[in-house]
Amino acid sequence: AILLASDCNPRSLTKHIPNLASSRNVPIISIKDNKRGSIRLGELVNLKTAMAIGVKLRGSNINTAVNEHI
Repeated sequence: AILLASDCNPRSLTKHIPNLASSRNVPIISIKDNKRGSIRLGELVNLKTAMAIGVKLRGSNINTAVNEHI
């Protein structure tokens, strides 16, 4: 799964990610939080901000939750 901050600026930095993920059948979770999505993603990985985070491990909590909803 890919967690993607919707408030990334400029948008061109992440514009290609949905198409790439779709071509590989990887689900995307868009994080929208009143222009704080990138800050919240950064907190997950102990950084100031993050535009996108990929979760590769099969059976992880994120991938399991996504698969249950698809």
